[in-house]
Amino acid sequence: NDVSAKMQKISNDKLILARDEEEVSEKYNKMLNAKKYEAVDGVNLSYSALMAQGKTLTDANGSIILDTSSYSELQKNGYIKNNEESGTLNLGDKSSFVANMAGLSAEKAALAELSLDDYIQKNASTYPTLAANPTKPDLVSEKQDISVDKNTVVGSGYGYGEAGFKDSYSSAGAVVKEATSRIKNDIGNFISNLSVKAINAFSGYPNDIKSKVESAANTAKAATSEAALTDKGSGNKNTSEAKSIVGNSTGFYVARWYCYDWYCSWGSNAVYNKDATANKFYEEFAKALGQDTNGPITFKDVTTDNSESIKKWDKEHANAETAYKKYMKDNGLSDAEAAKITKYQTMYENLNGKPWVKKDLDASAIANGIANGIYFVEGSNPADLVTEVSDKDTQAKAEAYYKQEMAKINRKEKEQDTQLQKLQTEYQGLTSDYESVKSILNANIQKSFTYCQQG
Repeated sequence: NDVSAKMQKISNDKLILARDEEEVSEKYNKMLNAKKYEAVDGVNLSYSALMAQGKTLTDANGSIILDTSSYSELQKNGYIKNNEESGTLNLGDKSSFVANMAGLSAEKAALAELSLDDYIQKNASTYPTLAANPTKPDLVSEKQDISVDKNTVVGSGYGYGEAGFKDSYSSAGAVVKEATSRIKNDIGNFISNLSVKAINAFSGYPNDIKSKVESAANTAKAATSEAALTDKGSGNKNTSEAKSIVGNSTGFYVARWYCYDWYCSWGSNAVYNKDATANKFYEEFAKALGQDTNGPITFKDVTTDNSESIKKWDKEHANAETAYKKYMKDNGLSDAEAAKITKYQTMYENLNGKPWVKKDLDASAIANGIANGIYFVEGSNPADLVTEVSDKDTQAKAEAYYKQEMAKINRKEKEQDTQLQKLQTEYQGLTSDYESVKSILNANIQKSFTYCQQG
């Protein structure tokens, strides 16, 4: 019975060993197919890199992660007490916090209040795009109404244009002819400039709008030239009288007079109303575009690609940053001190009044945490930060693990087989002895039974 029990135990152990082998194979296959998450190309997910970019790392509870370095810095300056591992940060006054953390003197502490955004708003006339749109626009197409007023298209307040000529040897007709030629040339240049001004007023808009505007400007230029080059005549008038004759209409008039000095016999001065000419141009320009001649030029629901506005924003922002750093430096701050101010201003905005928890994480842990919804980077889409890749390290360990574990299992199997073989031999011997004894006993019983029957 003892041998049978041992044999049964070995059989049970073999079943356990078979299950162990299945588990090893299953784990081996998982290791061969192991995946992990890494930062996408161009993204640094180390804690220090995220902090340098002014970003915060939070856990699933919304608590901001503080690594040992940030934790120790805040603790050293008295913002974390009693070796707390989590809590809510109350950083007090921003200026005092920045000055305290950066180690600034009282004189320099005041500059800690001036952020880049504050500087931009103080200099809004220099940075109008940033002042109006502090947040960088997205690179998307958008629909908007385009409206340009009359003054932007043609301007105003031009008054009268004049072109004169006098000569002691010329006749009255000759000076009138020369003045007429000169005023026509002046009118032509003025109308050409109006056309250019109108086209430039729409230079920042889509090509289909600019094409319509250029066509309308050419049409207006031709119609305005015809009206403005109308000769209203000439006569023995002075310049003031000529302006009265022209009045608020288009066309020109040539004044003629006799010179009472020895420089000339006859003089002439031609005049035209520039504002009337500009009004005529705008009227024809608006008509060509199918617009109200008394209102602004308006295009509804225009689809625009604002990539140009992004370039403008980027350029203006870069200029503002350079000017801001120079301002800070000129007012007694070194580049290193200015960098500290920026760092601690960002830290204040990110941490003040927020829950936090102390935790040290490497870039790999952050990447896998982001992928699995454990950690979050402020303002970032996880898909833009991490990507799934094969876990080469785990795969490399798979073969070694399998060989090592299977060697253990095979060794136990051999030991069990050897023990089982010995027990089987012992069992067979005991069985044989048992049968021999049983045979002898049966024979003796048979003899005793026969003897009793004969007696």
